[in-house]
Amino acid sequence: MKINSDIVNKNFSRAASTYDSYAGIQRVTAGRLLLLIKDEYRGIATPGRVFEAGCGTGFLTGGLLEFFPSANFAVTDISGKMLDLCKSKYLQLISRKAIAAEFKVVDMNGAIDFTTIDLFASSLTFQWIEDQEALMNKICRALSPGGVLVFSTLGKGTFENVRKTFLKLGISYPGPELFSECEIRKNCSAFADCKIHSGTVTQDFSSAKSFFSGLQKIGSVNATGNRISSSDLKKVMKALGVGTLTARYEVLYCVCKK
Repeated sequence: MKINSDIVNKNFSRAASTYDSYAGIQRVTAGRLLLLIKDEYRGIATPGRVFEAGCGTGFLTGGLLEFFPSANFAVTDISGKMLDLCKSKYLQLISRKAIAAEFKVVDMNGAIDFTTIDLFASSLTFQWIEDQEALMNKICRALSPGGVLVFSTLGKGTFENVRKTFLKLGISYPGPELFSECEIRKNCSAFADCKIHSGTVTQDFSSAKSFFSGLQKIGSVNATGNRISSSDLKKVMKALGVGTLTARYEVLYCVCKK
């Protein structure tokens, strides 16, 4: 499925002001990813150069800055509005601890000229990547010897009930293509070692309408430009039924070493 970066940027920029209030799953996932990173680096040398992709409003960023205050940071996102919110949250921390941090807009689907990196971190961003394997290869080349890529991404089991409803109705599902653990491992084949484990998080919505509205509030909506007609959306919501809709997120947590 073709990912339109301009649309992704607009979606997340539009949702910047409501993101923190609705992105509970994203906050939980970033917290779990941070624990993996801390375990990976506990008792060993701090990475000198840290690159964060898709910082959003900073759910992972703050923990990285706190844990690696002596590192040089490149904190990035496709949305300038998201990036500005993230930066404003941590300016005092950066100033107080004299942390070297640069915030810049970066489209991970675009042409990226990475400098050498020791740690590349990203939480729930890679499902928006057009060619995941090509990006993994690029990251691997940019990492220093022994460098680490730590990321979380959504697995194929995410929103399975919703996806099946679209399929049953013959309506094209507008979300990004998601990968299985086996496919993610293949995409990361450039790395000498890759450990992946999955976790499941569920979220209850009062209705199907509330579910789709919640996705809009965090910018996690159609990234292709192929809009769903209002009549088709009504068909999907009707098929999903009335009452509570439980959304299941399958999250893959990955630690890859060069």
